[in-house]
Amino acid sequence: MPKIILLGGKGTSTPVVFNYLNKEFGVAKAIIEDKEKTAVFIKRRLAKLGWRTVLGQLAFQLSIPRLLNSKSGERIAAIKNTYQLDATPIPETKKQATDSINHPSIIDFLNQEQPDLIVVNGTRIIGKKLLAAINCPIINTHAGITPKYRGVHGAYWAMYNNDLENCGVTVHYIDPGIDTGSILAQKNIIPTTADNFVTYPYMQLGAGMQLLKEVIPMVLDGTAHTFEKKLDSKLYYHPTLYQYLKSRWIRKIK
Repeated sequence: MPKIILLGGKGTSTPVVFNYLNKEFGVAKAIIEDKEKTAVFIKRRLAKLGWRTVLGQLAFQLSIPRLLNSKSGERIAAIKNTYQLDATPIPETKKQATDSINHPSIIDFLNQEQPDLIVVNGTRIIGKKLLAAINCPIINTHAGITPKYRGVHGAYWAMYNNDLENCGVTVHYIDPGIDTGSILAQKNIIPTTADNFVTYPYMQLGAGMQLLKEVIPMVLDGTAHTFEKKLDSKLYYHPTLYQYLKSRWIRKIK
């Protein structure tokens, strides 16, 4: 059995990815990164985007997802059932916590374990030192069609741009960039009128697990092929409250 290690963030999707991988291939260990401190996150965003955009994003994050989650329980449950997404917590015996996925101790751990494959889900950017130390394939499931929808909320932004052709999920190798690695596979999702900002990611997660099941055996045996998609490349962030309300009012994008 191949030795697979999961590098995951403290998000709702990480247990789903672990359980799926563990059922299909077995997971030797899940290294779970703690969430970045809010003050550090905001400071970095302010430097990149400016205070007006960041305030608009915070206003959105503190209101709209909570409201949508309160109204989308049945739809989320239906998506989980369709894709058989299991959110059971990761067993403590399989889990190792870290403040940062790029901490030197993680490099030491991976060098000791010598995995055959590393799967990444929801961590911060993998640093160059860690990438250089890894001696096996490292892949990521990205919630968006790259390179056009890098960053976060790729399905929402595709809907926002009336770009259903590029509304989906990507499995790719990880390189030093942000969602810029060589593409292994992509799959579209087709949102319904019952879907919205908080349900799109569950559809992408389900489609992503299907892709992992197809791709991982080929990555492990060295027969996987990558391809380039000739699309404009753009890095997306959270929408602002104004952007969301405007698109919902005018274009009915939920």
